[in-house]
Amino acid sequence: MRLQDIYFVKLTIYIYRNFIEKRLLLSLFLLALLFNVLSLILVSFKGRPENFLIPLHYSAAGGIDKIGPWFYIYEIPLAGFLILVINFFIAFNLRKSNDLKGAYILAGATIFLEIFFLLGSLFLVFRT
Repeated sequence: MRLQDIYFVKLTIYIYRNFIEKRLLLSLFLLALLFNVLSLILVSFKGRPENFLIPLHYSAAGGIDKIGPWFYIYEIPLAGFLILVINFFIAFNLRKSNDLKGAYILAGATIFLEIFFLLGSLFLVFRT
């Protein structure tokens, strides 16, 4: 095995041991990851390579008001994933400094944001 593989395994075990002590924190981030994967699956039904522009935003008052290339539809899941990863590492550092309340609040806020990203993906796929 290469050194990077061993380091990755050690890092994974270290993160697992630090989060497994508090299963609630791990389960909150796994739930947020599940919402993000669902959002990605939803937009993948609509985001196929096309030669024409697709509708990206719909409002009841104005109809379709934003169009773009097919790959712009993946902005919502990508933004959700970036927020999830950043919040995971911040919560991990809070956990190391024994600030469990802050880590739980950050994990709950991440779930809240991922739910909104999932709703945005739903409206994007089924409204336009």
